[in-house]
Amino acid sequence: MPMIEKHIAKSDGCGGVDAFASNRMPSIAAQASFETSLLHLLHRAVQGANEIFAAGKESSSLTPRQYIVLAALAEHEGVSQTDIVARSGIDRSTLADIMRRLLKQGLLQRRRSKRDSRAYVVTLTVSGRSAFAQANVRARAVDQQLLGLVAPRARGELVRALQAMSRGSAQTGPRE
Repeated sequence: MPMIEKHIAKSDGCGGVDAFASNRMPSIAAQASFETSLLHLLHRAVQGANEIFAAGKESSSLTPRQYIVLAALAEHEGVSQTDIVARSGIDRSTLADIMRRLLKQGLLQRRRSKRDSRAYVVTLTVSGRSAFAQANVRARAVDQQLLGLVAPRARGELVRALQAMSRGSAQTGPRE
């Protein structure tokens, strides 16, 4: 059994999470418990991560989603908004709002694509690169703080499990 599943299995003596770790379908009672619901636990983990990120706002005025957009552009400069949706998992309408805010702050520039006049190509401005660099330091610190809550031997498995969940949810595509 992978390390993270052993860790998860230890956390619930009533069969709720242990059923997930052993690939058995949890009982109706376990399914009804929000304390062992992956949906709930992931939501709470995201809330906590966002709060930690926001606590460091003196070093960055970006929200976590704005940071993700800048990070996607830092990795792949000059992509379309559609590409950012695909890379980030942020839905199109939310991304449009984030883009408006980042454009207004002068962190991005957007121009029509030479290959497709219907699409916009987005790039970071000098200010955008600076804001990303500053927020990236904060995001790495948040990652380390969150990983510090997990046993060292389970950290790699946690990251791999979250990556698998992310890939699985990405296959259904972002919601519009």
